Amino acid sequence: MSGTGDGAADDDDRSRPKGLWLLLGALLVCFVVAAGALLVLALDGDDAESAEGLSEIYLQPAGDPGPDPFMVSIALAKQDEALKDPRPTAPANDVEVRSVPGSRPGLFGGTENQSTCDREQLVEFLTDPVNRAKGEAWAAVHEITVDDIADYVDGLTPLRLRFDTRVTNHGFRDDRATPFQAVLEAGTAVLVDEYGVPRARCACGNPLLPPAAQANAEFVGDPWDGFEPSLLKTVSAEDLLTEFVVTKIKADQTSGTGKYLKPVGTDGEADGPLETTTTTTSTTTTTTTTTAAPAPAPAPAPAPAPAPRRPRAAARPGVRARADPAAHAGAPHHPTHPRRAPSVADRHRQAGRGAPSTPAPEVPS
Repeated sequence: MSGTGDGAADDDDRSRPKGLWLLLGALLVCFVVAAGALLVLALDGDDAESAEGLSEIYLQPAGDPGPDPFMVSIALAKQDEALKDPRPTAPANDVEVRSVPGSRPGLFGGTENQSTCDREQLVEFLTDPVNRAKGEAWAAVHEITVDDIADYVDGLTPLRLRFDTRVTNHGFRDDRATPFQAVLEAGTAVLVDEYGVPRARCACGNPLLPPAAQANAEFVGDPWDGFEPSLLKTVSAEDLLTEFVVTKIKADQTSGTGKYLKPVGTDGEADGPLETTTTTTSTTTTTTTTTAAPAPAPAPAPAPAPAPRRPRAAARPGVRARADPAAHAGAPHHPTHPRRAPSVADRHRQAGRGAPSTPAPEVPS
């Protein structure tokens, strides 16, 4: 009997460690479940909601407020419409989203001397005590307070996107800002900061942040004409600006070739022409002037020689000589007197001989 009792006791001793391990395993499982529950409960509401939509990218056409907007549109007429610019050809097998600096000249578009958004309306809405929850949620996205909203918005510049652009958008639900990834269509009216980074969307007043990087995301929504994932752009903060070089958008919603300047934080009253700076190289030329003696005055031209006269025919005795009309042209006219025939004495005188002596008359004896 005693042997049998000892064997049963040994069996009980061997079963105790096995039951202890089972109990410890059950307790461990309970601990893990409880820890998981506590972790979920410990998640902040913003962090929990920030996980929403990260695997999806919502396509948001220009002018469409999207889900859970903060407020009604503050975009001005014709300033929040899709652009009709021709789209470039997408590179083959290229899905990389390209980052461009917000300071790049011509990156944004607009209408000269005109705003795209009513910034005052945005400030009035967000700072109204009736909209306190929305104001606080909007300010929290930009890490400011409600009291800072007026100054913050005063430093933003109303412009229009010229390219399909990736951003982190925020709706408003359950008194919180709910982030989601989005693509804003070219032509969308936005408010950008002094680096050119979009900070608010005019169609809904939603606050904007740079996009969150993600892999294997799906686009949600209807693609617009020309939409191509490989052509998407993100805007990065690189250079602090005092003014933007803005591309003029024409009335037909196409980008023109002209550009203008818009100072940061202005609506359009300070817009000005884009001045082109021309660099001119100045060359100094030294000129040495030598004063020479005056050249002698040219000698007067010799008078033309008189026309040769025709030789006058020798006068025959008892014949009157004729006058030469050419020799006497223009000379006063003098009457011509008949000349006597030379006597023998005259001929002797011309020959240098004396006159011949006349023999004395013979005296008769």
